[in-house]
Amino acid sequence: MSLGDRRGGTREIGPFLKGRSLLLSDYYEVGREKVREYANAVQDMNAAHYSEAAARELGYDGLVAPWTFLAMWSWNCMLEFLDAEGVGLDLRSLVHTEQEYQFHQPIIAGDRLRGEFHVDVYREMGKIATIRARTEVTKMDGDPVATVISTLVKHDRGLDIEIPGL
Repeated sequence: MSLGDRRGGTREIGPFLKGRSLLLSDYYEVGREKVREYANAVQDMNAAHYSEAAARELGYDGLVAPWTFLAMWSWNCMLEFLDAEGVGLDLRSLVHTEQEYQFHQPIIAGDRLRGEFHVDVYREMGKIATIRARTEVTKMDGDPVATVISTLVKHDRGLDIEIPGL
């Protein structure tokens, strides 16, 4: 597979997405081992990511996830949204340019998170479009956890890159 292989539907990312949103079909349960694995991968050695005793000393009932733990999950939220809209994703034409997190509370192992994905901005400037998307993350009871804002740039000149193993 190359970066140019499409994922999902046949529609292109376009201005029709502006203002659209999707409440994701399922929740994400934060696993304690996932917290440890992610903390290790990003080299965050805070003891509250690895030791439940250390997390309890800080007043938490479980391991505390690093702040950027939601990065991959929010990407998966976008993929579910695009699938629901029938939009294919050609990675040759999409560049992730910015990521912003607004936290309302820490993410704790055992939390069950829901996401609602929104496309707030779609702006075309010649052959380039800027997309600003937002994922509102809540616990199952609706209690706010975080807002994840991503900015993507879409261009119509693809790169023909083959990546072994993809």
